[in-house]
Amino acid sequence: MAREGQPDDTPGEHGIERRLAAILAADVAGYSRLMGADEAGTARVLRGHRTAVDPTVASHGGRVVKTTGDGVLLEFPSIVAAVEHAVAFQKLMAERDSDVPEDRRMLFRIGIQGCAATPCQALDRHPAIPEHER
Repeated sequence: MAREGQPDDTPGEHGIERRLAAILAADVAGYSRLMGADEAGTARVLRGHRTAVDPTVASHGGRVVKTTGDGVLLEFPSIVAAVEHAVAFQKLMAERDSDVPEDRRMLFRIGIQGCAATPCQALDRHPAIPEHER
């Protein structure tokens, strides 16, 4: 594990390079219900939300690792950056949904995990994940 005070880019235990990262996972609560009520409209709104949120990911130093249906996996250089993005994300979604009927709003669940990662642990570089799924 990376030790406190050790620079992120220096080798950790056993000469393995580690860097600190924060992984943010988000998905839409009630997505199946929304899709059942209006599949095309739900997909269109979700694409619009993702496009609107992309600049906040970049502005907090993050990157998209993977998207799945209603979910997204993001990587940030710190937990602070991930939390700041999550707050900006939720504020933006509240603004975008302010005129939407309550039963059609997309409410996002967000979880954040901090870790010391090795380069091979990154999902988009892991050899066990086929290239077409990264």
